[in-house]
Amino acid sequence: MHTITDGVGEFQFKNVPRGRYLVDVRQNGFKETKASVMADSASHRSVRIVLPIAGEEEQIDVGASDSSAQVSTEIDQNQNSNSLDRNALDRLPVFDQDYITTLSRFLKGSNGVTLVVNGVEANGPGVTASALQNVKINQNPYSALFSRPGRARIEITTAGGTPQIHGSANFLYRASFFDARNPFAVVKPGEQRTYYEGSLSRNKKTTFLLALDKDSDNQQAVVVASGPDGPVSANIPNPTHHYFLSGRVFHDYGEGN
Repeated sequence: MHTITDGVGEFQFKNVPRGRYLVDVRQNGFKETKASVMADSASHRSVRIVLPIAGEEEQIDVGASDSSAQVSTEIDQNQNSNSLDRNALDRLPVFDQDYITTLSRFLKGSNGVTLVVNGVEANGPGVTASALQNVKINQNPYSALFSRPGRARIEITTAGGTPQIHGSANFLYRASFFDARNPFAVVKPGEQRTYYEGSLSRNKKTTFLLALDKDSDNQQAVVVASGPDGPVSANIPNPTHHYFLSGRVFHDYGEGN
């Protein structure tokens, strides 16, 4: 038989035959306690049972590990470098898609900025902006692998392409009706600028990458001067046209060529 204590911890068994019984008391947070009780039908005996608090057991495993600072000579472990992949470059607000000029503002070196394209030092990227795969700056500039020490190094990796023909393009258009009028001009200059940039690539046994950049900036210079016949006020055309086309082709004859 079993029963439950009331609010003050008391309990009782009624109509219990005479004899010796073992009372087992259990409660969460306390140790299980057993008491031997002799029941006599002729009397009502009170039994006081005190429950000791149960002990809590907790096990903690501590493993030995080396959390000290580690010094590595590997280039890719340099903590002072910053890398921008293609997705980050697409989100970066860059004027005229000129990533070299933009990133150069974050660098400083006594001999200027060193530009490395696909592992070879170069004077320019050699491809248009959309053909860049990733850009790294300050990539361990004090390593003996680099010809110039310092913190002014830009590393560019061009796009490798995909098995299918893949391309991207950018277009910019600007016209004078978006601009404010020059206060020195008699007539508002009819300026216009168009900018096209794109790349096309594929990566199979024969890999190729084509890049095109065309920038037509038809500006006008406002001339206000005094001539032999009197004041001169005119808009003089001052156009600037820039074209850039690059390409590369690789063919794998075999594993060794």
